Amino acid sequence: MTDATLYYFPWACSRVTMTTLDQAGVDYKAVLVDGRKCETRSGEYLKANPHGKVPAVLWRGRIMRETRR
Repeated sequence: MTDATLYYFPWACSRVTMTTLDQAGVDYKAVLVDGRKCETRSGEYLKANPHGKVPAVLWRGRIMRETRR
């Protein structure tokens, strides 16, 4: 069973979050949310993340959606 779900899009600085999860040894499922196809505004994605932003991590029932450089 995975610990988290990462919603990502390659052109949305998702690599920072993906690398952090990898380095921390977190077992996660990566789900592509294609911003070119407006999938960040789809009903299914907005249920997981009402802000419609990527990257986002679903962790223990809570969505985390902001990263800082």
